[in-house]
Amino acid sequence: MGDEEIEFHLNSYADAAAAAKDLGADGIEIHCAHETLCYSFLSPVTNRRTDRWGGGPQERVRFVVEALTRVRKRIGTSLALGIRISGQEFRAGGYDNLQMREMLYAIARPA
Repeated sequence: MGDEEIEFHLNSYADAAAAAKDLGADGIEIHCAHETLCYSFLSPVTNRRTDRWGGGPQERVRFVVEALTRVRKRIGTSLALGIRISGQEFRAGGYDNLQMREMLYAIARPA
């Protein structure tokens, strides 16, 4: 994906969250597991990017952090906001629990 497509998807998360809020949702959960778009950025197997969206665990979280930031900006603080995430990948080259812990610390830091 190029920068324009990434921007489109990040804005789509924010738009969907705003629509859910307008319809009376109590909270928003971004799915970051099971081969979803966010998951593909977190995984070293699927994320082989060499730009700012790829790299080590600290860099691979950027997409998720940006999605959460945009969603929070759109929905405000009146709704719960969370993510669903896999603790480890069960495939060769995937992240393990320690790498996921490092990524979760990086994801939570901006909040």
